[in-house]
Amino acid sequence: MKRRTLVGGIAAAAAAAAAPGTASPRRIGMSDVNRLNKRFAEIIVSDHRHGGRLGIEQRAAALADEALNLQSAGSATQRVRSNLYASAAAFRSSAMWAAIDGRRYHVAKAHMREAQALAEMSGDQEIKFRIWSHAGTMYRHLGRPADALAANDVARNLHLTRRDPLFASLGLARQGAIHGTAQDRTGTRRAFEQAQDAVPGTSNAITLFRCMKQGRAGPSSAISPSYVPTVTA
Repeated sequence: MKRRTLVGGIAAAAAAAAAPGTASPRRIGMSDVNRLNKRFAEIIVSDHRHGGRLGIEQRAAALADEALNLQSAGSATQRVRSNLYASAAAFRSSAMWAAIDGRRYHVAKAHMREAQALAEMSGDQEIKFRIWSHAGTMYRHLGRPADALAANDVARNLHLTRRDPLFASLGLARQGAIHGTAQDRTGTRRAFEQAQDAVPGTSNAITLFRCMKQGRAGPSSAISPSYVPTVTA
């Protein structure tokens, strides 16, 4: 009798779950990704205006967590999931940059590790480039040129730099900045010359170096729409 009751209970539960009118899982789409990226763009505007404030770091980190929460909030295509990971990585890397800009290097390292893991799950070469470039900048500010060069080399060795001369040039320009920190005049001059040669057209090179001097570089047309970039020298 008990066995019959148990089996009947399981069957009733299964029937209820399959009954019409049962709420279906939420469908996560690119509109959700775009909504997060729009909010991220607002954070980037604040970052450009105010620099490494703790509030900017916290807002970017919270947005990264929100993007990750969407992964388990419903069903989604692989394309949408990859874009969510890429966006979360971009948000976390901006938190990392805000921490670097505010000289909160211990916190910046924690953001870096999270951003790197998310970037790997996304498969997005451009966000990988950005994160490792930020890492190189962080180590440069810490007075660790060997680590800075190693991190920048990871960015420069991505196949993205072989298909897009702007990224190749950015990587070389950052290498020049690292050599400059190490007081290597020859290496600095050679890297900046190579960076200029990598960009077709003198006007592009001039724009690049002006952006580098101002602390940021990378026109949005050269970056994936999956995130809003702040490719930083």
